[in-house]
Amino acid sequence: MSNTQLSDKKTAKLRFMIAFVLGTMAACAIIALPATANAITVTVNTTLDTQDVTPGDTICADALSRCSLRAAITEANSSPSVDTIVIPAGTYTIMLAGANENNNVGGDFDILRSVTIMGAGAGMTNIEEPNGATEGVIDIMNGAMVNISGVTIRNGNTSLSGGGIRLGGTNTSLTLNDSVVTNNRAAGNGGGIALGTGGEALHINTSTISNNSAGGSGGGIYEFDATDRALIDLANSFITGNSVSSSQSSTFGGGLFASGTATTVTITVTTFSNNSAFSTSPGGAGQGGGIFNMNGTFSVRNSMVMGNTANIHAGIANLATIAAAIMTVTNTTISNNMATGNAFFAAQGGGVYNGSSAFPATMNITGSTINNNSATGQTGFAGGVYNKGLSGGLAAIFLTDDTVSGNSAHDAGGLYAFGPGQITVDWSTIVGNTAVGNGGNAYVDDRSIIEIIADIFFGGAAPGAPFAGPDLYKSGTGQFTSQGYNLFGTISGSGIVPLATDTVGANPLLGPLANNGGPTPTMLPGPGSPVLDRVPNGTNGCSPTATDQRGLTRLSGSGCDIGSVEVQVPQTTVSVGGRVFTSDGRGLRNATVTITGPNGYIRQATTSSFGFYSFTDVLTGQTYTIRVSSRFFRFQPQTLFVTGDLMNADFNGLE
Repeated sequence: MSNTQLSDKKTAKLRFMIAFVLGTMAACAIIALPATANAITVTVNTTLDTQDVTPGDTICADALSRCSLRAAITEANSSPSVDTIVIPAGTYTIMLAGANENNNVGGDFDILRSVTIMGAGAGMTNIEEPNGATEGVIDIMNGAMVNISGVTIRNGNTSLSGGGIRLGGTNTSLTLNDSVVTNNRAAGNGGGIALGTGGEALHINTSTISNNSAGGSGGGIYEFDATDRALIDLANSFITGNSVSSSQSSTFGGGLFASGTATTVTITVTTFSNNSAFSTSPGGAGQGGGIFNMNGTFSVRNSMVMGNTANIHAGIANLATIAAAIMTVTNTTISNNMATGNAFFAAQGGGVYNGSSAFPATMNITGSTINNNSATGQTGFAGGVYNKGLSGGLAAIFLTDDTVSGNSAHDAGGLYAFGPGQITVDWSTIVGNTAVGNGGNAYVDDRSIIEIIADIFFGGAAPGAPFAGPDLYKSGTGQFTSQGYNLFGTISGSGIVPLATDTVGANPLLGPLANNGGPTPTMLPGPGSPVLDRVPNGTNGCSPTATDQRGLTRLSGSGCDIGSVEVQVPQTTVSVGGRVFTSDGRGLRNATVTITGPNGYIRQATTSSFGFYSFTDVLTGQTYTIRVSSRFFRFQPQTLFVTGDLMNADFNGLE
């Protein structure tokens, strides 16, 4: 057989293989198309509450060929290809009766499959339950993944949980965007939204949960799951005016209650305001007016918790009962919350409460302001922050770069620590808190420690008794400890042993609480303040990489300022230079000197005949590294923090 014949056979075989592959790809494309082509969007065209005639035929139509909201949901429950429901502006009121069934026959709208529901906008598309109904508005279950946007869900009422929305079943999830859940009521838990016990997920974005109420816990949002992994995300939203109230038991979490050993809650740029938790039950109390975490992991960032009320623990509460409770609060303002007490409990923990049991409870509060919170009444205590440890589990709060100011109580206006545990106060400003009795700014009680590092404690008031500790008060086996570089207005009644680097009796000359830049209000030290540049670089965390409460560089002068705010020294241009020597002490010419700094700053110079070099455009308040290179010698680099002209950065050659 000739080579030409062989070549023709190979060519024919190759053509066949290409044709086969292309044909197969085309066939696959034809098979795959229906999955996309069959995705069906149905548009509601009546506000009446009617049922779909033929579930599963992908056609939303009642007996008169109208597409109601209930008919659309029934079709989505029966037809996987119906994945989107569009609801025009209007009010959609539940009218078909139901008897707590879960197949969307009547009563609340039961969603059993994953679907996207899009309204015309909150306030334009309203979904509601009529007066006298008892099932709530929407029930999501069976692992359905549901997205709802642009609607208002209102006026729900249930004898169980979840007046507005209820999530039930393993892996069920809801993403709620640009919506409002308001004026719903649950006799049980979760007036606005309730999550069940199957590891559900709730994602809320740019939405409002308002004026909902519950007879149990979680006036706005409720989650309880002992072991499954529940997830809650709140972003750019408002949780406001929600309440829990009972005469039968204690209640928890006017705005939000979440409990579970594997529960994770993330709150970002969200406001919790004017929520409440009250109980008149014998021996009971309403706890956590704004936020209540029990045994879970919480993160609150760039948010506001303000104007909430409760019998005890009015703003934020973090409690460990059957597992560790962990909460991180960052760049958040906690203000004007009020604990009122009741006939069975003294008011306590106006702003923040952290409590352990047999398991530890930990709170990290950074870059935040806790101000104007209160625990009222003749026995109220811990207006600002309350840390309570019980045997077996330590309670720990870490306050870093924070301001605690203007809080009040009968005892312990600012900080209160009781039982096994510790409050660590680091680079913070604790000023102007008031107690009628003892411990204006801080009160440490039996078996507890308050550790103080580079802080300001000043201007507290406690006029109740001699040695009542306007700034610091110690009781029993409690203990204050100083790690140095603090400023105290007075230490009477504290038992603290100040270190040589501490300042006692000086006025820090602080300005009022105000917007001085950054995400939270702060108190700025004025000219001549004794806190300025007090902490040396490299001490107690003072460094060019550290930041203050506002997020600005911590080392802005010759040293760091005590307290939560670093006064920024205006940057000026200075000269940095020196001389480069050989190993035997002679000036080295033609060596290359390189200086590098922040923001891409880099300059080079060549040494003179006698080894001198200089740079004339170096900004103060920055850290720079200088290196020397030469054909004949080695040199160790130098790292310098520049505050002014510096002309003695010399280098000695190593052979």
